[in-house]
Amino acid sequence: MKLLRFSGVVILLAITLCYQMALAGTTGKITGEVLDRENNQPVIGARVQIDGTTMGAMANPMDGSYIIQNIPPGTYTIVASCIGYNSMTVTNLVVHVDVTTEQNFTMVSQAIEIDSVVVIAEVKEIDKYETSGVDRIGAREIKALPVTNIQGIVKMQTGFRFSWWRFTRSWFSCRRAWIRR
Repeated sequence: MKLLRFSGVVILLAITLCYQMALAGTTGKITGEVLDRENNQPVIGARVQIDGTTMGAMANPMDGSYIIQNIPPGTYTIVASCIGYNSMTVTNLVVHVDVTTEQNFTMVSQAIEIDSVVVIAEVKEIDKYETSGVDRIGAREIKALPVTNIQGIVKMQTGFRFSWWRFTRSWFSCRRAWIRR
């Protein structure tokens, strides 16, 4: 009977030990803040990435915090970067299993220098006495159209209708031409 109790306790301890080992983590994480050095405000749009990997995180725009999770244990180089700021690199950052490693960044703003941009505007010919829209079509455009006669060209223009073999500009003039006939 005592042997049965003892073996039951041993089995219970073995199961508990195995369960604890199964729940043990195999990765760590890196957290921290990305702040502006001048005003101690969060850097909006900052990205923190482990160099040489695809692991990284964006900094929270509200408080500048970031979290990179599921990092295998080891020594890493991490880079914080943002447009308008100098990149910062931290080397030899050690990550342990089930431990949160904290690394804060204070970034310095940098002026972005670009070449001058020259915009040349085309001036369209505008007739200030024209009160309605006018479409002009030239010989080059007519040759490019998939038509064989003048009726096809006029049919493709906006505002024209073809009725009783007459070309008219609007519905009213079309109706008037039809009534006259």
